Amino acid sequence: MRPTYAELVTEQDTVLALPMTGAQLVTGGPGTGKTAMAVYRALLHRAAGDTPLVVVPDQLRKVCMVRRFSINKNAARIMTQWELLDLMVPGLRGSGAEGPEFWMQALVAVAKRRPTSAATPGAWALIVDDAHDMPPEFHQVTAMFAKRSTILHDPSVVFDAGQATVAAVEKAYQPQSRATLTMGHRWNGPKARLASSLVPDRVLPVAVQGMSDRGAVTAQGVIDERELARIVAALARVSRGQRIAVTCRTEGRFQLLSEYLRRAVEEKAFTPIWPKRTGQLKQRASGAGVTLIRENLVCGVEFDKIVIAELDSVVDDVTAPAHRVPLYRAVASARGSVHLAWFDEGAAEQLLRTLEGVTYVS
Repeated sequence: MRPTYAELVTEQDTVLALPMTGAQLVTGGPGTGKTAMAVYRALLHRAAGDTPLVVVPDQLRKVCMVRRFSINKNAARIMTQWELLDLMVPGLRGSGAEGPEFWMQALVAVAKRRPTSAATPGAWALIVDDAHDMPPEFHQVTAMFAKRSTILHDPSVVFDAGQATVAAVEKAYQPQSRATLTMGHRWNGPKARLASSLVPDRVLPVAVQGMSDRGAVTAQGVIDERELARIVAALARVSRGQRIAVTCRTEGRFQLLSEYLRRAVEEKAFTPIWPKRTGQLKQRASGAGVTLIRENLVCGVEFDKIVIAELDSVVDDVTAPAHRVPLYRAVASARGSVHLAWFDEGAAEQLLRTLEGVTYVS
C-alpha cells in the first residue's frame, strides 16, 4: 500500500536522504507523497535502531496509516497527536480542556521530565504527518520531546485559526534541513491526473495534467440535501463493499445531510465524522459504506469514491487557489470516481468551465 523504492521520484529520494538526527521539515501540497515519506522515514529509523513514533492528527488518519504500513505493522508505533501527549505526560489531559493553561502545564511537565530521561527521548524518533492539522502549541511541546523528528507539512492547507503554520513549525522544531515535494505521486497506484487549472499557483509536471485516470469525474447540481442523499444512497447500492466519502464544509449542511443519509443508507453502513479541533473521533473509522466527513479530513485518507457535496461553497471565490485545494485533495485521495455536487450553480459553473474530462449529469 505504498510505492516501491523503484517507483519513488527524485524529490522523494532526497527526503529519504535527509539526516536521521535533529529535526527535518518536509513540505508539499496534497498528493505529493508526504505520507509515503512518513512511512519510509519510519522504516529507516527502525533499521537504525530507533523506535519510530508516527503521529497523525486524528483516529481516522491513524487507521489509514496502519493500512499503509501493510506487512510492516510492527515497524512503528502509530498514534494520534493526543495519544502522543498522553505518552509524554500521563494524566495531563484529564486536568481540563486544552486551553492556554493546559499547554503551559504540558510545557513545564515535559521540561521537567527531559533532564531525568534524556536517553529515552533520544531513542524515540518522531514522524509527524499532516502537521498543518495540529495546533501550534502541540508542536511547541513535542519539539522538546524527541531529538530526532521528521515533520511533514502542507503549507497550502488553512482550515481554521487553530492549524499550524510553517512559521510556527519552524520556530518550534528549528529544523536542521528541509525539503519540498512538488511532484504528484501515488503510493497506492498510478499517478493521479488533475487539470492544472485547479491549482494555478503550483507547478505541476506533465505526468499529472488532465483529470484522474482512476475513474470518471461526474458533475451534477442538486436541489437540496434530500436529493443529494438519494443520489449517494443509489451510489452506495451499486458500490456495495466499497468505501465512499461525502465531504462537507459547513456544519449546518453536515447536520442536514447526516439526517437524510441515516434514512437513505443502511444504519450499519453510515458514519458521520465532524470532530472539533481537539476532539477525538469516537465514531467507527471509515470502513465499507458511506462516510460523511468534514472536508479537510479527507487529506491523507483513502476512499474508493468521493462525493464533494458543496462545490459551490468550496469555490465561492474561484480566483483564490486555496478554494481549489479540496478538489485536488479529493482526486488525489480517490481510488475510483469523483462526483462533484453543488446547490448553487452560479459559484460552481465558473470553475467547471475550466475543467476537462468532466461528465455532466442532468
